[in-house]
Amino acid sequence: MKGKTFIDTNVLIYAHDVDAGAKHQIANTVLRGLWNERTGVLSVQVLQEFYVNVTRKRRPIKPATATSWTSHLAWINSVLGEMPLASVNNLAVKELVSHMAVASFSPKTMHNYVQVVKMVVASAVNEQGEEIYPRKWNHEFIDLPQVANQRTPTFTVDEVPKIVLAADGQLRVLYALLSGTGLRIGEALALEVKDISEGTITVRQGVWNGILQTPKTSNGLRDVDVHSSLAAMVKAHIGERASGFLFQSPSGKPLSCHRPTLGTAVFTRF
Repeated sequence: MKGKTFIDTNVLIYAHDVDAGAKHQIANTVLRGLWNERTGVLSVQVLQEFYVNVTRKRRPIKPATATSWTSHLAWINSVLGEMPLASVNNLAVKELVSHMAVASFSPKTMHNYVQVVKMVVASAVNEQGEEIYPRKWNHEFIDLPQVANQRTPTFTVDEVPKIVLAADGQLRVLYALLSGTGLRIGEALALEVKDISEGTITVRQGVWNGILQTPKTSNGLRDVDVHSSLAAMVKAHIGERASGFLFQSPSGKPLSCHRPTLGTAVFTRF
């Protein structure tokens, strides 16, 4: 009986990258041989690295999503990283959930981490595009807690005007715009003066950690109608400016949503 061969992340990446030339051909040959001989072994960590790299290349994800996945995977690897992918089943995930419970993870966070594990396992497919390790996940056996009674922070109709009036300068305009249009904070902070017209705002980009990015889907590109009183407020805020970001720092960069004074997430649900 032949010994087992652990497959490196780069071999998987080159095998799926048709633009990699000779490396693609060599990696394909190696994987095909290991598959035919049933001697190849994948670890969870290797497939996680492969999943993130290939997903970002073929289906680009937002920086915030990539950062979140990287954080999830780092923690998951501490528990399952060296385990062969074939062994990642309900029992293995049950152990993962147990570790998360000891670490006082919330039910929602547990669900998010388990979902990443499911995506990684499902991403291993053969030449016919079929899952190599199909799983029927059993949440009851896994002891995955139900997500209930989540706190959804919101402001009431009476509270929003008070918050807007209590703010100063461009923050007052920002809060009014968020509450009056339902824009996401990243969309509002990425607005430029050229995106503002009479009674309409054109959303064409977002910002995260100071980095401009295009919407993940075409639905994110849209025109938003603005009430006449809010439009007048925005126009007064712009003044004589003909370019630049609508809300900006003294250096002209987009205003950061991580400033302590910006408690803006709740406006997206108002």
